[in-house]
Amino acid sequence: MRKQYPLWMIIGLLGATPATAQDFGAEFRAAYQRGDSAATWQVLRRWQQARPQDPEGYITRFNYLLKQAEVIELRSGSGQAGALVLKDKKGKVAGTLGSGYRPDLADRACAVLRQGLAVAPDRLDMWFGLAKTYEETGQPAEEIKALTEALAGHAQGRPWYWSGGQPLPEPEAQFLPQALEQYANHYWQQEGPAAVEAGGQLAALIARHYPQSSLGPFNLGLYHRSKGELPKAYDYMQQADKLQPQDFYTVANLTQMAVDLKRKAEAEQYLAQLRQLPGSQEAVAALAPRVRKLK
Repeated sequence: MRKQYPLWMIIGLLGATPATAQDFGAEFRAAYQRGDSAATWQVLRRWQQARPQDPEGYITRFNYLLKQAEVIELRSGSGQAGALVLKDKKGKVAGTLGSGYRPDLADRACAVLRQGLAVAPDRLDMWFGLAKTYEETGQPAEEIKALTEALAGHAQGRPWYWSGGQPLPEPEAQFLPQALEQYANHYWQQEGPAAVEAGGQLAALIARHYPQSSLGPFNLGLYHRSKGELPKAYDYMQQADKLQPQDFYTVANLTQMAVDLKRKAEAEQYLAQLRQLPGSQEAVAALAPRVRKLK
């Protein structure tokens, strides 16, 4: 199983911030817990004035604005898994209740985070917080723009920093492709051509900046498959297999695609590989009868 990273890597409103001689973080938390909005904003303003180069001040202000932006929305359709489904008197789905954000406050929060990134451009947690906010507010173009800007503007060999100014939890070459794939996964789970194109742009971003990672061609394979371009998808998936052999997800997709392309010998080869991989029993059970039917 590929690792899943939390993409909301912005410190929580009541989380700890690095201690300083004057602990604005502690003052903020105390005012926030009292529910004193005026005092909370006063602390944030003093923090900004006293330490305009402190990324934690921007992060806290971003979080506070985003918290204020939270609303409950009534949406059409059945919504995502876990959403509260509303039905009419005849039992038909009338819509769902889900969380959302006031656009004006969400935009203000993002503007604050961009101010912080101007003084701390190597804080990947802040870039990810910005991108995730755009995703949550239904702005895939802005999300992709933010991630593209982050990677394009980062000098090669220069370290990224994470929450609290700490090093990344894992090496960049491993951490970044897997985190970017999670952004793409959001769109693979959506419906419609706009979601497919957003996923494809994120896949291309992985491939461009991390060509040694199998996740670039793997996700490009998913993109072309979603567009019905099966031969091209198969080629990309084979590239992923060369970069990381014996990956369950890659081999399972290759088996499925070989079946769809009616390439019996290759389907049998990939199915044999799949049988050797941990946790593959369900996939093998589903694919084996289809392989046997090939002529």
